[in-house]
Amino acid sequence: MAKWSDEAHEALAALSVNADDTWKAAWCLVAELTEVPGLAALPTPFVCPIEGGGLQIEWDLGKRHVELEFEDADTVVALWQDGDDMHTSEFPASHVERVVGLLKWLLRGEAT
Repeated sequence: MAKWSDEAHEALAALSVNADDTWKAAWCLVAELTEVPGLAALPTPFVCPIEGGGLQIEWDLGKRHVELEFEDADTVVALWQDGDDMHTSEFPASHVERVVGLLKWLLRGEAT
């Protein structure tokens, strides 16, 4: 397992006192991402609860940023940013391939 996913699961486990379906959706997403080739080089994400309930997972690499907000167990709001260029999208939490695409975008930005 990649170091980042171990650390992400540890951070989620620390928040498990308030485990609900939203927390479980975030846990499952991180577990699924662990199996994706090419994502081992990701940095450790920052994981935190968000105001009003839900969870946020965010990755920073250079001037790029990917943020996933789980406001509930069914929906993810994604934000991705490259410098001042920022975009958002909302999609079902089950669409892991959308998250994989964003994280591969994050990693490609650091190619030397």
